Amino acid sequence: MTQDEIIRLAEEAGVHEGGKENWVAGNRWEAFAKLVAARTWVGLTLEQYVAINCSCLTVDQATCSTERQLKENNT
Repeated sequence: MTQDEIIRLAEEAGVHEGGKENWVAGNRWEAFAKLVAARTWVGLTLEQYVAINCSCLTVDQATCSTERQLKENNT
């Protein structure tokens, strides 16, 4: 996700009113957008995917396990 996309989402969410033209260079929201844009998403490895699917009996368990593993991979 690019910095501009993050800023657009923030505007849509009402985090910053007034549009992108009111985003002063160096303000905290712009700095936040830069940090988020710089992060690289880490997905599941094949081994993690197989382990989750082999250890879960229900879709709900698999969903929770997948969410937990993705959070761990991305923190």
